[in-house]
Amino acid sequence: MTNPEDGRNIGFEPYNVLMMNPDEDFTRNNIDLYYYKDPVFKATESQFAYSNEEKPVIMDTDFFWEDGNNVELFRKYATFTCRFTSINDPAKQIVTPAIMESKPIGEFNKNKKPDQIRCRTPKWGSADTANVDVSVNG
Repeated sequence: MTNPEDGRNIGFEPYNVLMMNPDEDFTRNNIDLYYYKDPVFKATESQFAYSNEEKPVIMDTDFFWEDGNNVELFRKYATFTCRFTSINDPAKQIVTPAIMESKPIGEFNKNKKPDQIRCRTPKWGSADTANVDVSVNG
């Protein structure tokens, strides 16, 4: 997307979308939208869980903090979720909340940027194999 004033790519800068009201006037809605680079989810710490437990799943993640993504905007606006989808029955899906955090788990250092995602496996009810997908926007 380019800035209409100077033709420059907006990159990761916020922009406001003008919405047309019923009177066919464009009014500023004061809601800024942001583009971001999709994080890359690398290694997964857990490979199995019992069907009746909610086991933590930790994924090393490249959030591209040095390539345009803004950690403060992610903290403020991102709604991370993990979606578990059965390989045997793709209609069976369960979504669980997720959080971004930094290693080691539980360390609180407000100056350290997150480098992993953590969610929990859902209680599944029976033995199965599932894929996990992570969403930044819920």
